[in-house]
Order: sequence, then C-alpha cells, then structure tokens
Amino acid sequence: MNRMPLPSSTGTCAVMRRHRTTAAWKPAFLLLLLGGGTLLPAHAQSCWSTGSLAIAFGEVGGTGKSTSDSLAITCNRGNGRPAIAYRICMFIPEGTPIPGINPRWMTNYNGAQMAYDLYADPAHSQLIPPNAGSSGYVLHSTVLDVRTNTTGDQGTAYLPVHARARAGQSLPATYGFQSQIHGGQIRYAYNEGSPGNAPTAPGPERCLLDATPSVTFYTHVSATFANTCHVSTATDLDFGAVASLPGNRDQTSTIQLRCPAGTPWRVGLDDGSNAAGTTRRMAGPNGNYLRYELYRDAQRTQRWGGKAIATDNSIGTGTNATQSLTVHGRVPAQPTPAAGSYSDTVTITLVF
Repeated sequence: MNRMPLPSSTGTCAVMRRHRTTAAWKPAFLLLLLGGGTLLPAHAQSCWSTGSLAIAFGEVGGTGKSTSDSLAITCNRGNGRPAIAYRICMFIPEGTPIPGINPRWMTNYNGAQMAYDLYADPAHSQLIPPNAGSSGYVLHSTVLDVRTNTTGDQGTAYLPVHARARAGQSLPATYGFQSQIHGGQIRYAYNEGSPGNAPTAPGPERCLLDATPSVTFYTHVSATFANTCHVSTATDLDFGAVASLPGNRDQTSTIQLRCPAGTPWRVGLDDGSNAAGTTRRMAGPNGNYLRYELYRDAQRTQRWGGKAIATDNSIGTGTNATQSLTVHGRVPAQPTPAAGSYSDTVTITLVF
C-alpha cells in the first residue's frame, strides 16, 4: 500500500496499491568379430544435450528487462583417441505461436504480444542466428577440448543465451506472456590430436557445412507485464467563499490515473480526516465543522465511498492512456457555521 499526501482541502491525496528436447545421444557400436568371438565396442566422437533453455523474464516493466540461461552440451573423446577439439555452434529458430526475429514475440493468448530478443553476448549486440543458412549474423559458438589426461572420456561446455525484453512497451498485465521454440539446433565439428600434439578446434564456419552433425533442444520463454497503475493528478475541490448556506453549494474536482491496457481498476474515496461516522466534514476554527459529500455522478445521487466495489467505488479498465474521473462535491444547506477557513483531507484508494 502506497499513500501520497495531496494538498489539503477536500480532494484526494493518497494512493493504495494492491496486487495481486532434449536430444539424446545414442552411442554407436561397431561390432568387430575377433578371434575367439570377442566383441569390442568403439565409440565415435559425438555431442549431446539432455537439457533445455528456460528464458524466464519474470515481471517486465516499461524499461524492459534482461535475463539469461545456458545450455549444457557434452561431447565424448571416442575410443583410442588421446584428444579431440570440438567447435560447438548454437542456432535458435523463430518461436510459436508468433514467428519473428529481431524482434521475437511472446503472446498472452488474449491479443497482446511482447517483443524480446536473444543474444550471444551480455552486451546484447550479437543476435543468435535462427539457422545455419541465415546471413548477417555472428555465429554463437564455443570450443571444447576433450583429452585423456585432463577430462577423461567426455567433457561439457556451456553456451549462454542472453535475453532482453524490449523497453518502451506498455501491455496488459492480466495474463502472462510466453513463447515456445522447438527445433533449436546445436551443430558441432571436431579435429583430432595425436600423442604429444594438442588439436586445434575447427573454425565456426565448419558448423555451416551440410554434413555437420547436430542435436536439437527446446526453449521456453515467459514473462508477465508489471501492473503499473498510478494516480497522476488529484485536484483540490474548492467550494469557494460563502456568507451563508441557504441551499446546496456544488463544485467538482478531477482524479487522473493511468493503467496498462486491459487492467481492471477501481477507485475509492474514504470519509476524510474529520468524519462523524459516515458523514464527511470539513474542520474549521474553534472546533466547528461544515458538512459536505462526494459523489460519482453529476446528479449527486451515487455516493463515492471507499469500501465496496459494487456499491460505492468508481470502476474501469486500463487503456494505457490517462483516464479522468470527476469528483462531484456538494456542501448541502445547513446552519452557517463560524466564519473561517474549513478543509478536509480525503484519501484515494486505487486497486488493480
């Protein structure tokens, strides 16, 4: 709950906020029939991943948000080989149900979409290419050495993915956003070493050859949009100066608020700082009071209170633009109190 004091006199002055592919590696066996019928397996060089990427932004606001995850790729050395140097490259295709690259898109499945991008670097300058045939991208790759004397029969490398939800978006906060990306691809190439000679990893261009082996993985992207409702303006309700009150004295003031599109909201006004029960009163000199009331309608038949949404609050739905509410005030006919200045402080409650 956030409360913001506003100028004294009848008017609103505070805000309350309430929220609410794995790709399995299957070793290939070459069966050699030797003397005596012995079968010896020989594992070929290969890579695999038993994981997936989870790009979870959490709550995104108008300034955007960054997050990251990484995919583990394990490669083996192969029998009889002292060292293998792998080049491992990553490609992430367009997602579903809304395709796109630069930007990519999540949907809330209710007509809104959130723009984001996937990068190879934490500086968010190198977009990850969608496939090996894409041009204009820097390949996202890493090198993995698998050697007898250091890593044993296999080693694991990690390829990071740096994600950024774009700034400047204003979206509904009612439903979460997501995208599913099937068919992510890890391509790998390797060079063999020899005893006493370390291998040199292939260049990234080897990942682009048609014969390059590959494995696939899955990526899930998710986010929510922040409930950023706020009251931007609350003007004073000034009834002016009077000499007597033989009849009603009416005036209006304005409350302005802004909420993301599709966000339900309601605004309540409490009974003020000087109420007697549910009777609103302005306080004056020497303990004197002046009765007044606040209404939601120009006819002043619908009292504006601070308790129940169905009976005395003003309700609406966010449009991602400023929305204005009129407070219809009335000082009813009453005995003229002692001369002086009378005022009260009313609290606005914005619930969304």
